[in-house]
Amino acid sequence: MIDNSPVWIEINCEGETTKTKYFGKFEIKRYLSFKEKSDVARLFETYSRGITEDIAQKGILYALAQLNFHVLSADCDWWKEKGLDILDEEPIVQLLAEVRKAQVGNKKDEPAPTAEKTA
Repeated sequence: MIDNSPVWIEINCEGETTKTKYFGKFEIKRYLSFKEKSDVARLFETYSRGITEDIAQKGILYALAQLNFHVLSADCDWWKEKGLDILDEEPIVQLLAEVRKAQVGNKKDEPAPTAEKTA
């Protein structure tokens, strides 16, 4: 059984472009519902409107769209605009990687508990 209760993750990296140090703790939802996935697609379309050939930029914008729904709260100033106002890609990439790690670490091969086991 998959647990989708919120968890806290943190990142700590330096931006390649600005050399800014990015640290933050984020409360995340590990998995998105079908509605949220659909909303991610619509938000990505909005973010990437007019960008036709820059695949790398589209990748970062898709990551930002996903994080918009995965991140429930954050304790850092640089995330106030959900990452849209920073110049570095590294914190976005690292944050999405940490979300993926939280997903992989959550999958269990154990069957769900039954009434007999929990009583």
